[in-house]
Amino acid sequence: MFDASVQQFIELCQWDNARFFVFSDNVFAALVYYSHLLPLVASLLLALFVFVKNGKSLSARWLLVTVILLSVWLFSDLVLWASEKPSYIMFFWSLLVLIEPIIYVGMLFFAYAIISGKDIPFKGRLLILLILLPTVFLAPTQFALLNFDLSNCEREAIEGPLALYGYGAEIIFSLWILGFGIKEFFAAKVAKDRRKILLIMGGILLFLLSFSLGNIIGNLSLDWTIGQYGLFGIPVFVALLAYLIVRYKAFNIKLVGTQALVVTLWVALLALLFIRTIEISRIIVSLTLILFLFIGILLVRSVAKEVKQREEIAQLAEDVKRAYVVEKKAKEELERLDKFKDQFLMTTQHNLRTPLTSMMGYSDLLLKGVFGKQTKKTTEVIEKFQNLTQGMIKMVNDFLDMAQFQLGKDVVNLKPGVDVLQMLDNIKNELEFKANSKGVYLKLERPEGELLIKADREKLKAAIFNVIDNAVKYTVTGGVDVKVKNQNPVNPVRNSPPTGPSGAQSAGGVSNGVKITVTDTGIGIPKDKIANLFNSMFERSDAAKKVSTVGSGIGLYLSGQIIKSHNGKVWAESQGEGKGSIFYIELPIE
Repeated sequence: MFDASVQQFIELCQWDNARFFVFSDNVFAALVYYSHLLPLVASLLLALFVFVKNGKSLSARWLLVTVILLSVWLFSDLVLWASEKPSYIMFFWSLLVLIEPIIYVGMLFFAYAIISGKDIPFKGRLLILLILLPTVFLAPTQFALLNFDLSNCEREAIEGPLALYGYGAEIIFSLWILGFGIKEFFAAKVAKDRRKILLIMGGILLFLLSFSLGNIIGNLSLDWTIGQYGLFGIPVFVALLAYLIVRYKAFNIKLVGTQALVVTLWVALLALLFIRTIEISRIIVSLTLILFLFIGILLVRSVAKEVKQREEIAQLAEDVKRAYVVEKKAKEELERLDKFKDQFLMTTQHNLRTPLTSMMGYSDLLLKGVFGKQTKKTTEVIEKFQNLTQGMIKMVNDFLDMAQFQLGKDVVNLKPGVDVLQMLDNIKNELEFKANSKGVYLKLERPEGELLIKADREKLKAAIFNVIDNAVKYTVTGGVDVKVKNQNPVNPVRNSPPTGPSGAQSAGGVSNGVKITVTDTGIGIPKDKIANLFNSMFERSDAAKKVSTVGSGIGLYLSGQIIKSHNGKVWAESQGEGKGSIFYIELPIE
């Protein structure tokens, strides 16, 4: 209850009774409702939208807190304009003194969160608390407001020193935000991030500057109608945030541009309801029409862009559908060709291998005299015929195996109990005549007994045969040494004493198995050919062609594929052309 003198003063000033705290004829400035309600509605709508879409975001939470404080400030300031009761004015004015510096703190936390994604460090928060403590504790005292001014009918409070302290704190927080923004701007390495930081800092500082100038000018000039114009910095800040959401997906929100623009138009139209005079209405409507023109252009562009994107997506979906049909047909065609290849290989195997095997069989019968005794001359001819047929059988087998490997087929059939030492004895016996006829030696150094591995006997024999045969073929003087070592001391060669550990190993070699070394004194291997020696086909060096005109260039490739299929390793070393070669084969022991 007011005392009689105050009540008499109110009646003398003829103040209107405020309705719902904020609606009365005491509001004499034409733009007060427009300048307060437009920022309040716009900022609240945006903050609530951001929080609902991404409430877990630190920046979204701080934006909502700051906007709620701002809304309380705007409502309280509107009460000062409308209310006729000194007690209300003193209460809400004290609330303004308390909330205003905290709004700056909220913007500081928001700047940290949206730019760096982090909170302010503990020392920084402690400093903020120390700066705010005087405002928090002294806001209800005379340090904030000395008294209510009854010297005129302006319905104003007389501010104490705490209000000036709050302005100083606001300057500190503003400079803090500016320094942080400059630091992050120069730390950003991507141009897009720099533009984003520039927009955020520009919006925050424009809002704080306009907000501060309105209050400072009002205090200095005592003309509080000027302060309302500073509040128009808030919608500009909101517009920048909306642009950040649309352009840079700020707050991790995928907002369609048309939605943001339509909401902006709705808020602008709503705020027109609170303009009090027709003269001001004309000015505001003119400005709003300009705003609508600008927003309309953006809206049309946004819709056109989204329509174009939808058309591109639809076209892409149609292209994907067509590509799927083409892929399906191509897959069916590949499957048909794959079946055709399988049939071709089976037919080729039957039509080539069968007659060649028969030729070998008949020639063998001729040599044994089944069809009568042969003369020395016919015997020599039949032996040559057998050699040529044997070579042709080997070539056919190589080509068929190569085709199987190229198609990804399983060529080997691994079985346990294959004696690799016996296999090497057989290979030496088969190639010894060829080596002797060239005037070179072929030696085999192996431990006694047997050494069993899991292998495809015929395929592995062909692979090792190719390697040793290759060494004999391209050795003109000297000879070929084949050595076998057991590299598994736990599983020694049967019926023989354990061998010692092997020497230097090739990187990636089999450490638990048998190692075969084939050393020749032949033409050597060019250094640029060693790396792909077992991976390329139909390649032969010029030196190899001079030494032997016979060769398909697929023997070592097949050897490499077969040994890999046995989980083994094969590689070669050479000091260069004319300096001989060393071939290494490593196979795991059963």
